Amino acid sequence: RGLLAGVSVTISSEVVDNLEEIAEMVFANGAPALSFEMCAPTFDSENRPQSKYVVDPRQLAQKIVKSYGNLMRISKERIAYQLSVPFCLFPDGFVAMLKDRGQIISGCHVMRRDGLIFDTHGGVLLCNCLYGLSIGQYGDDFHNYPTWKGWWERKEVKETNERLLRYPSWKCADCDEYRFCGGGSCL
Repeated sequence: RGLLAGVSVTISSEVVDNLEEIAEMVFANGAPALSFEMCAPTFDSENRPQSKYVVDPRQLAQKIVKSYGNLMRISKERIAYQLSVPFCLFPDGFVAMLKDRGQIISGCHVMRRDGLIFDTHGGVLLCNCLYGLSIGQYGDDFHNYPTWKGWWERKEVKETNERLLRYPSWKCADCDEYRFCGGGSCL
């Protein structure tokens, strides 16, 4: 009672063609807001990437732009997007409009260097999309802030972080939006 909660929908290959119908159902059932996030690759039990449900980024950008007007009408402007699609795939001005309207969430702690993720066993994950791929362990590699800081600054940990943060495309190196966009990565 009295709890305000919105609905978040992951846009996957199974729902990408039904965004408007999903929004109609969400708001017909009284949800105060709707956010869309992008489906990311996952890893199987042998740590191989799987992208069965990931929508091609170009197609995803087109679907978002095409459905935007109807989604605004259906939601009475109560939608937001957590974008992990390169901003350069959208028409000029589209991302700026989402920013101006407060309808975009992008970037994450990995890009900003302001957070850390632990798995359920105390393992340190570089990103929540990389579950199962721990780079360190609480209690083994560190046990408090000073020992964590020393571990975090070790050469191999720094190199791992640098590989994760490299530009996905050389076009990103000169882009003013890169820190916010991350090249369309989960970052």
